[in-house]
Amino acid sequence: MLVALLAAKRNGTQLSMSDLCLMCDAPESTALRLIHQLREKGYAEMVPDRSDRRRTRVSLTRMGETQFDSYLDKIGNA
Repeated sequence: MLVALLAAKRNGTQLSMSDLCLMCDAPESTALRLIHQLREKGYAEMVPDRSDRRRTRVSLTRMGETQFDSYLDKIGNA
């Protein structure tokens, strides 16, 4: 899920919850729980879709992107 969010951030897009569920092969309840945990830490944000108010878009925050980049650097040097 984090990789998908990072890729979307780098492409300047946001993903819908249904997109994330499909990409991660996770039930919506599981994906929503994980996104809420990321939001609580300040790593992700959820915003209503401008064109379809039934949908919610998810994206990494700047802090989330920085933390994930730091993690990738650490495992890359291992």
